[in-house]
Amino acid sequence: MKTNQLQERPSLLKSNISFFKPHIQKKLSVGSANDSYEVEADRVADKVMKMSEPSPKVTHTGALLQKKCATCEQEEKLRMKPLAESISPFIQRSSSENGGVTPDHVENQINSSKGGGNMMDHETKNFMESRFGTDFSNVKIHTGSEAVQMSRDLNAQAFTVGSDIYFNEGKYNPNSDSGKHLLAHELTHTVQQSGGIGRKVQKLSDPDCDTTNILPLAGGCRDCFHNTCYSETFIPALSSALNISVSVDYCEDPGNIGPEDFSIQVFKCMSYRRDRYIGDKRLAEENIPSTRSFSIASVTPGDKYYIKIYSRSNWGLSATYNISQ
Repeated sequence: MKTNQLQERPSLLKSNISFFKPHIQKKLSVGSANDSYEVEADRVADKVMKMSEPSPKVTHTGALLQKKCATCEQEEKLRMKPLAESISPFIQRSSSENGGVTPDHVENQINSSKGGGNMMDHETKNFMESRFGTDFSNVKIHTGSEAVQMSRDLNAQAFTVGSDIYFNEGKYNPNSDSGKHLLAHELTHTVQQSGGIGRKVQKLSDPDCDTTNILPLAGGCRDCFHNTCYSETFIPALSSALNISVSVDYCEDPGNIGPEDFSIQVFKCMSYRRDRYIGDKRLAEENIPSTRSFSIASVTPGDKYYIKIYSRSNWGLSATYNISQ
């Protein structure tokens, strides 16, 4: 199918676009237009489908250790810039430029359903994150009867509002190539609408856990990150409990909003497979700003670890952390 887009009248969202109705990006069931965001979404989806499975940087062959030279590795890093960082941030346009307005009943359904839905399954999420080079933990998938009816009302195979993706009947099928392509297309829209998720996901340590620190470690993510921030990587010297304290606050006053939580996850760096999750703590029934402290009972001295701070809030956040034994 060719693509088109309807990004509608302004919406009241908890984001820096605070006086507009939700902008909608949809993939049409029939028809097309040369909209730059739709063209980009198809281009990115094509790239995602052509990418091979990421492989380790260092190869062992018997006793032989093959390691790339520093210059070659730097050149490769430049070539391997995360795909998400190349995606254009969405710029709000007038409804006449967008080609129309969203029916009121669809807007109401969107506003009542945002944040619901389900996360992608683990395998699909890993597939997409490894190729986009960004975190999709906040993306919610809607496939129920309400999502199907809204898609039909918009004559769309699927459409995206912020981090919520709505699919027409049978269109969410990540086990097929066509389903993966459509999902990658819509995930591109989530990056566009966030202003570039790849730029908002802030990890202060090297993604490969190459840069490490000894404990105690104090640091922070103070540059108004959105949704996800990672600590620097650290190496415990003892096998005793890991003590973690994290404070999260808004970068600016969000006004009168409902409670918003955050979670803290601890990961162990792994050389040749996905980093291992070893424990977490979620702030429950309390509002940001808040501080959360907890302990991980036992860690392995000399291994490398980091923490992930995550919130579904649409507001820019700052965080500070202290890690000790």
